[in-house]
Amino acid sequence: MISLETAGQRFESTLLKESGLPFKGVFQPLQDQKIYADDYYPPRQILRVHPTTPVAAGEVVVGPNLQWFILGALDHALSGDHSIYMSFQLFPVTHTVVWKRDVVQVDPLTKLPRSTGKPATIGTLRVLMETVNREAAAGPNGREEIKRVVTGAAVELNDMIDGMKVKKLNVSRGIRILELT
Repeated sequence: MISLETAGQRFESTLLKESGLPFKGVFQPLQDQKIYADDYYPPRQILRVHPTTPVAAGEVVVGPNLQWFILGALDHALSGDHSIYMSFQLFPVTHTVVWKRDVVQVDPLTKLPRSTGKPATIGTLRVLMETVNREAAAGPNGREEIKRVVTGAAVELNDMIDGMKVKKLNVSRGIRILELT
């Protein structure tokens, strides 16, 4: 029987987490009031899920059209003292990249950590990557080209993403925004 409680279920899509776990959610277009000043990439869509759905910001999911997305936290709707839904920004995955980190050993003489200079592969990541041109402080052409990357993985400064070093890292909405050079 159709009721107000179950009426929205006909709009739900089945998605898969990167681990293969299915869950249901509703895709919605971005509304003007959902744009925030700290957005690096304006999302094209929002995913709304039931508050008990086992998904979190930073996770990678695949939609019904087989497009991969990174989830960024958006909001959590409350009615009184209980949750109605959770919303996530959808950042489309554009690249699959190799993630490496320097191997650190303790120097036997100084007892301090020291890089071996040989990065070890941690794995592959699905990311949103774009090229950004920025005014450089100095240089022959006055501009520098950097890559900006959005990921949900626990990437750290000085890690290597596809052979480029992470020079800047910001955490916002449960995702990491990296600048590579």
